[in-house]
Amino acid sequence: MLFRSEVFLRLYRTGPGVAADGLVGAWLYRTATRAAIDALRANRRRGVEVEDEDAVQSGDPGEGPLTLLLRQERIAEVREVLAKLKVNKAQLLLLHHSGLTYQEIAQAMQLNTHSVGTKLARAEAEFSALYQRHLRRDRKTQQLQTAKEGQ
Repeated sequence: MLFRSEVFLRLYRTGPGVAADGLVGAWLYRTATRAAIDALRANRRRGVEVEDEDAVQSGDPGEGPLTLLLRQERIAEVREVLAKLKVNKAQLLLLHHSGLTYQEIAQAMQLNTHSVGTKLARAEAEFSALYQRHLRRDRKTQQLQTAKEGQ
């Protein structure tokens, strides 16, 4: 994606200050996740749906087209809900689900290690509530469409 090269360009423009502090990894995580969230939001505003072929194709090669379609839909739903969260909450969730430890997340987001768990729990609760609301809205839309077709 385009934002990946933008992140490294930003690193180049910041100069040696980030590297001298030994925070390049944390800086890259923070900047990349923010750039990705910004890209999701921009695409949502424009009505553009981005398909990440790596995410879609990473499943079992024996899966059928229906399974792949359902996975694509689920990925799109999760991205839509992530784009509705505040940047720091979405970033926290993305870093955690990328496999980072609490200590690594704290370093990347410049947080106290002891507060990561609490902030993560709040972010997960908000994501869950938004996701459930999204699913209910989709069910109602499908029911209305079915009712219209039945008339």
